[in-house]
Amino acid sequence: MREPSTGNGDGEVLLFRHTLARQSVYGTILHHNRTLLHGFAAEAYEEEISRSGERLQAVVALHYELAGRIPKAIEWGMRALEAASRSYHNEQGIEWCDKLEAWISSGQDSPDRVALLIDVLRTRAAVEGMTGSFEQCSRTVERLVRAASDHPEHHMLPNALVFRGRLAQASGRFEEAGRDLEAALSMAREAADARTEAAALGWLFASRRSEGALERAEEMIRRALELAREVDDRGLEFTLMGKLGALLFDLGRTDEAERLFRESLEIALELGDRSLIGNAVGRLGVLLLGQGKLEEAREALEESLEAGREVGDRAGEAVDLSNLAALHLQMGRLEEAVDCCNQARALHAEAGDRLREGVQTGNLGLMLMESGRMEEASLHWRRRWRYTGRQATGRARA
Repeated sequence: MREPSTGNGDGEVLLFRHTLARQSVYGTILHHNRTLLHGFAAEAYEEEISRSGERLQAVVALHYELAGRIPKAIEWGMRALEAASRSYHNEQGIEWCDKLEAWISSGQDSPDRVALLIDVLRTRAAVEGMTGSFEQCSRTVERLVRAASDHPEHHMLPNALVFRGRLAQASGRFEEAGRDLEAALSMAREAADARTEAAALGWLFASRRSEGALERAEEMIRRALELAREVDDRGLEFTLMGKLGALLFDLGRTDEAERLFRESLEIALELGDRSLIGNAVGRLGVLLLGQGKLEEAREALEESLEAGREVGDRAGEAVDLSNLAALHLQMGRLEEAVDCCNQARALHAEAGDRLREGVQTGNLGLMLMESGRMEEASLHWRRRWRYTGRQATGRARA
């Protein structure tokens, strides 16, 4: 179809709206000429980026790929991956990880190439962890640790060990988690890497807390928070404030916990991160539940659940459902409690997280036992022991 030109010239342009027509015309262009055209297109789009924002980053990357200019494709692909990750477009994020890994592996080995691969693997693992792909996340983290071991910069390996330690801790492998986190802490201190030291302390805190060493745990998390503030990492500060607040709440220091939760919500709002906002509201919901303010707690937990579903945070969704189950049970709504607990258990099963699946199965058994449905309760308790072999406990958001 022939239409007036939208450019500055006096001529006309041909617009082929049908896909088959476009493909047919595209196929008649010589490969060498197509490569040149894609390069010209990529350079032209680069000039448009300042006016159109992130929307064209993916287009630029793909044009550079088709132009055979892979280093430039990687540069813009990394930007597209960051944008997809930041906006929680999780499927797009994984697709960009696949493309970038292929492009990176096609180049020559170098520290820069390994550093790019580490960035991609770290993002992939974060997305897989959020979306509940537990086994895939475990495999990605192992690749991350191997890649970091090959990089000469000191901060790469301790960062990767913190990631692996967090994953081990989340799946109940506390000894493995402790080894990785202690190693990461030692390396970070040796390299004077305050940010990684803060992260390692923040996750080691959970181990000390589970061991009952609460004073030591509080010292560690407060030191971690100081370090996060020194390096001005607001995201890490948000996470650590939530952990400290959860500890203080468990210790009965409710006013201090509430202050920290509300301050962390302010950080989330400042960052404009929908996932963090939902997480902060969920923390407040747990606190309100503990205070017996059931209707306010319900509103907060349902808002947190909605936020988690919006961004595809399957792990956070399971936590919110578990807390809503406790809320409904406290309000005498057994069927609603059982439904929430079953949904949480299904999410953990889908993720391959047998430990948390077992915990939710045990919680379900407790609910059924309290309602007098002993035969069903017994069945769930037997299943629970098959999963974990440990006494069931609830798990609040932290």
